Amino acid sequence: MQNPSRLLIPYLIVFFTFTVMILLFHRFLENKGIDVYLLHAANIFFLLISILVFLIQKKALQHTNPNVFIRSIMSGIIIKMLLCVIAVLVYALLINKNFSAASILIGLFIYMAYLTAEVFVTLKLNKKHNG
Repeated sequence: MQNPSRLLIPYLIVFFTFTVMILLFHRFLENKGIDVYLLHAANIFFLLISILVFLIQKKALQHTNPNVFIRSIMSGIIIKMLLCVIAVLVYALLINKNFSAASILIGLFIYMAYLTAEVFVTLKLNKKHNG
């Protein structure tokens, strides 16, 4: 198995890419009515969730029962979905001064980028030499 810290590199690449993009297009995004602070928060939020799911899956690979790994993948999906729904509800209900649907959609795009990185990492994590 690869060094676990090297497997986190795709997540960090996605994180730094979106951070730089948000910083570069800060004024443009604000002029379009997009909540830039929400985008930064979503980027950090998805990075932390992705690392949490990675740790769960890495631990599950150590079990001899292959069903444990499948359950870890499914529980990771459920964790992400529930936390995303909770985050959107908190934003919509508690921070609704200037609700921005475009910000939520861009946040979902950020989620998709982290999901792509997760699939890449999971494939690397589950690679077997004789499988």
